[in-house]
Amino acid sequence: MVADILHALDTGNIALLTLLHLSAAFDSVDHSVLLQWLQKSYGLHGTVIGWFASYLTGRSQYVRTPASKSTPSFVLYGMP
Repeated sequence: MVADILHALDTGNIALLTLLHLSAAFDSVDHSVLLQWLQKSYGLHGTVIGWFASYLTGRSQYVRTPASKSTPSFVLYGMP
């Protein structure tokens, strides 16, 4: 990549580099949409799609401090 940029600059062209930070990209994955996509795009059905579904569904999360604990809420988005 660096060589391509330097070559472009050396030959008088404009070089542009765009970077995308994806560390939180999986926080927005809708579980039901993901399961449908796995079925349609990869043909996963039966036991295999059941494994993914059991991993993603029925999960909850809460915040706990030394003094208290929040009410659990179901996790509908994101990857565990």
